[in-house]
Amino acid sequence: MASGPSTQEAFVRNMVVRNVFSNWVGMVVLGVVSFLMTPVLIHGLGDFQFGMWALVVSLVDYYGLLDVGMRVALLRFVARYKGGNDRAALNELLKAALVLVGIAGLVICVLTAILTVVLPGFLHVAGMSVQLFRWLIILMGLSMLLILPARLMGTYLIGLQRFDLYNLGAVSVTVVRALLMLVVLRLGYGLLGVAAVSLVMDLVSLALHWHLVRWADPEVVVSIGRVNWKHLRELVGFGFYAYLSYAGDYLRFQTDSIVIARVLAVALVTPFAAAGRLMNYFRTVIYGLTGALLPRMSELDGQSNERELQAIFLLGTKATTLISLLIGSLLVLNGKSLLHLWLGERFVDSYGLLMALTAGYVGAMALWPSREVLYARGRHQALGYWTLTEGVANLLLSIYWGRKYGLIGVALGTTVPMLLTGLFFQPWYALRILRLRFRDYFRQALAGPLLGTALFLAAALLVPQHLFPRGAGGFVATVAWQTALFALMAYVVGLSGKERQRARKSTARLLAPLVGANLPVD
Repeated sequence: MASGPSTQEAFVRNMVVRNVFSNWVGMVVLGVVSFLMTPVLIHGLGDFQFGMWALVVSLVDYYGLLDVGMRVALLRFVARYKGGNDRAALNELLKAALVLVGIAGLVICVLTAILTVVLPGFLHVAGMSVQLFRWLIILMGLSMLLILPARLMGTYLIGLQRFDLYNLGAVSVTVVRALLMLVVLRLGYGLLGVAAVSLVMDLVSLALHWHLVRWADPEVVVSIGRVNWKHLRELVGFGFYAYLSYAGDYLRFQTDSIVIARVLAVALVTPFAAAGRLMNYFRTVIYGLTGALLPRMSELDGQSNERELQAIFLLGTKATTLISLLIGSLLVLNGKSLLHLWLGERFVDSYGLLMALTAGYVGAMALWPSREVLYARGRHQALGYWTLTEGVANLLLSIYWGRKYGLIGVALGTTVPMLLTGLFFQPWYALRILRLRFRDYFRQALAGPLLGTALFLAAALLVPQHLFPRGAGGFVATVAWQTALFALMAYVVGLSGKERQRARKSTARLLAPLVGANLPVD
């Protein structure tokens, strides 16, 4: 009997690779657009109005807590029912999810009305800015009413493993949104014009995602009538603990702007947001990989295929560790130059904030697959409790240290709890659930990436700092050779022989359609 993977296993692995590739193509486009729009918004709106924009966006993002647990549950059960060819269950599941989103929309209306009255005084917004602040809250609240069902449709596409359509929708809406924002800023409509563009494009996004769902699943039907309580219980029961986990994520990822505005000043949100925006890109890169793993892990759990589940987990952890260490290393080596070229000389002082946040994100993002495997196994109850605890600790420490040490204290309030959870509690519990020994975990998933990164940093620090001329061209050339050197170290030291062979085959399959050639894949 052949020792290699079966034809079906090879097909599934290739499908996962294609999904990851699709996610990263979408991520690159979205990241470039967001990267370019940040200085445009800062300079077009000014520090105060951009700080107000970043603050309200952070606040409205909390509305997303109303559906995050349901979306994780929907993804898992869509993947399971699709694997079982249960058409009726898929339709009933989508109907139940839409009902829950409708309930969340009613809650959003109430919260928006309350925030419009209470928030300006709480954050010490005064004078002519109060009316502007209130209108911004209203417009962004209406946007979230549209975002929730659009996200639901996107989640359904992911559950079907149609990442290509999901990313097509996200990229299309984001590019058009950015172009319209440029137009309204050029015409002088300012902050409210930017918010109005967001509202219109969120409506377009909802319509587009429903069309993509019908394209991916022509047999989908959402009938009017009684909701199947079984599927409601599935979504609510599974989603409750996912909700706790994502609530903790929102506390640790989205509260910094609020803490800074309340404890320090609204204008100081802007320099912190510069470092925070780069961390958002960091998370997006990792989510692009792990998001493609979760449906496959859920399918393997349903098949009770623990051996393949362990293999996917170890391989995914090695991949996220390599990518996290690459991003962290590049930020350490080039963070000051990046901030200078991206936002201007006065933002170079944010490098200290960037380093403090990078330390926490590298530790947490490297081991992120341990979260995904807990969701796939339906063993995420403890994850929900400790992530929420971490979020509360982040909030309290950021307030305490922010008052003592300023912006760097807020950054440390995020980093310290993140490292404790990401490096210790989370992977330990995942290994226990998978019945993996730490020795095997470290040897197969972590040792190679850590050694390869150490060799890369040692070599990179020996190269003269100004090997290339200053400016955008020199910066791109520097990042390019550093990335190439890291890739070489990762390939030689970070990957095993079988993984190198698999990487060559996957690369050949991805490139063959692009170059129009029959590249060798065997």
